[in-house]
Amino acid sequence: MSDSSKPTLVYFNLRGRGDVIRLALSQTGVDWAEESIDYAVMKQGGPDFPFAQAPAFHHNGLRVVQMDAILRYIGREWGMYGDSNVESTQIDMIMCGVESLRAEYVNLCYKEKFSEEGVKAYKATHLDAAGLATRNNGAHMQYLEDILGRSDSFVATGFSVGNKLSIADLHLFDLVHLHLRPACSPAEMQAFPNLLRLHNNVAALPAIKAFLESDRRPSAVNGNNMG
Repeated sequence: MSDSSKPTLVYFNLRGRGDVIRLALSQTGVDWAEESIDYAVMKQGGPDFPFAQAPAFHHNGLRVVQMDAILRYIGREWGMYGDSNVESTQIDMIMCGVESLRAEYVNLCYKEKFSEEGVKAYKATHLDAAGLATRNNGAHMQYLEDILGRSDSFVATGFSVGNKLSIADLHLFDLVHLHLRPACSPAEMQAFPNLLRLHNNVAALPAIKAFLESDRRPSAVNGNNMG
C-alpha cells in the first residue's frame, strides 16, 4: 500500500463497515480508490491496522482506521460535517445513536445469523414500540425517528443537520438500507416515515444514485453472506 493524494479505502470486498465510507467518497466528487485487504497482514496490527481491524483509509500521507474516524475526516475535508461546533456535535450524537443500533444488528448477523428467534428478539427490542420500555442499550429505531422529527433542518430540507447533507445522513441511510432488506425488517420499517424519507432523499442524490447502481458497490452485504 502506497501513500497517494488520491483518497483510498482499504477494505474487504463487501459492504459491511465500508459502504458508508464509499457513499461519502462518492458524494465528494473526487477521484478515489479502493484496495483489498490481506487478512493475515491486518491481524498483525502495526501502523496500517493499529487495532488489527478494517476499514482503513489513506490520504495525503494520513493513515487512519475506524469507520467513524474516517467519516469525520472525510466530512471535515469535503464539507459534510456541519458549519459550526454545534452542528458537528449534533452530527456526532446521531452517529453515536446509529452505532448503538448497528452494534445490535452486527450481533444479529454474526452471532444469531438471522435465525428466526434472533430476528424475532431483535425486532421486539429494537423496532417494536414495546421495546422502548425495555433495556435496549439505547438502541431503538424510534429514537432516530424522533430526532429527525424534532429537527428543523429535516422538516425543511429532508436532511438531519444544517439544511444540507452530512455524514450523519449517510450513516442513517446505510442503517435504514440494511433494515429494508428481506432478511431483516422491511415491514417494520414502515413505522418510521422520517427515516424512510431521509433514505429516499439520500438515494436520489445524483452521486449516491450513481454509486448504488455501479459495479463499484460490492454485492455481498456482510462477511458471512447473510443479511
